[in-house]
Amino acid sequence: MLLQRILYLLSPILIQSHSIENAIEKLTSNQLESGPPVPIVIWHGINDNYEGWGIIPELFRKNIPGVYIKQICIGNNSSATCGPHEDKIRSWYGDAAEQIDQACEKILQDSELTTPNGFNVLGISQGGLLSRVLVQRCQKANIRVFTSFGGPQAGVNAIPGCDVDMARDFCENIRLILNLGIYAPIVQQHILPAQYWRDPIHPKHYYEKSVFLPAANQDFIVVDEEVEKIKSLEAMVLVKFNQDLSVVPPDSEWFGYYENGQDSVVLPAQDWPVWENLGLSYLSDNGKLHFLSKDGHHLEFTTEWFEENIVPFFQN
Repeated sequence: MLLQRILYLLSPILIQSHSIENAIEKLTSNQLESGPPVPIVIWHGINDNYEGWGIIPELFRKNIPGVYIKQICIGNNSSATCGPHEDKIRSWYGDAAEQIDQACEKILQDSELTTPNGFNVLGISQGGLLSRVLVQRCQKANIRVFTSFGGPQAGVNAIPGCDVDMARDFCENIRLILNLGIYAPIVQQHILPAQYWRDPIHPKHYYEKSVFLPAANQDFIVVDEEVEKIKSLEAMVLVKFNQDLSVVPPDSEWFGYYENGQDSVVLPAQDWPVWENLGLSYLSDNGKLHFLSKDGHHLEFTTEWFEENIVPFFQN
């Protein structure tokens, strides 16, 4: 119970970033210029359900009339009825890889998402990580634009809310407890946040015992089919919140992370194997990788900012 209570503190909560006018200009010209709007798939974050971010679908519908939106709901399996209560529970408990497989099945069963037009994806916080791995593993899906909205792409290693005004010793002690117990097999198999917890002080623990993120980021074994799916994107948009206390370090939202052996110096994505192994360098070289940042805490944004910076990536 103590571990579950501690993990509860990992829930992401708020969002903000600056203008993306230059990034929009770099979008590839192979997006359809006519026809129906490209559908949108949304995957919410931890401690939430598919009904929790109604403002985002509203903004998409306001700015893209007639757009079809599917919000991922994770239940016991792909064919079972899924409701908000079950979906919220599953945002905490379960196997990340299995949930991604279930989301893929639901997408492939939806006729609106299996047309030649393809669809775009927005992942919110934890959903930003899960939906990014969905992009690379859902082989039959035609995903065109992927946006991670504060997603912990390189993992997390801090308790949300631990800042200079709080009891630093308490926060550090809790983190030490997590680092000691979070790689236990039973925790790794059943607690979603544990599957992307990354201890930079003892990187060997992470690489050897984490059941999800090292494989998802192709740290050791490169799966060519997954890399090709990433490379096939028209755009990957990574939104980082500069004062984020839920995803720590915030640079994880850009695939950056603490250098091994310490927790102060952050290395950018380009200095990690994921840059080449996952195909991020290819997206960058071809003008398809967009790093957006915004001052503010986790998921703290205004409707005006969202309409100006995010919606254009989803318009035909």
